[in-house]
Amino acid sequence: MIINLDGTCSYISNEGNAQWNETSSTLQQVVKGNCINGYQGTISRTYIQSGSIGNWTSIIGSCNGNFFKNKKKEEEKKIQ
Repeated sequence: MIINLDGTCSYISNEGNAQWNETSSTLQQVVKGNCINGYQGTISRTYIQSGSIGNWTSIIGSCNGNFFKNKKKEEEKKIQ
């Protein structure tokens, strides 16, 4: 869990094979992550602000790296 004292949740370039945009809000907010290149899936987590403290909760879902491997296998089958 990452905690910021200014009420925001920082940008994270890669956690759970996803990027997380900086987020700030006065309410609890569910945020979708963006799977990094080579990964596919649905991933989210909640941003929670309590007073001046903002933090990310645990990740729900996943970004898996099998997308391009499976796509390549499908293309190889078409060629044969």
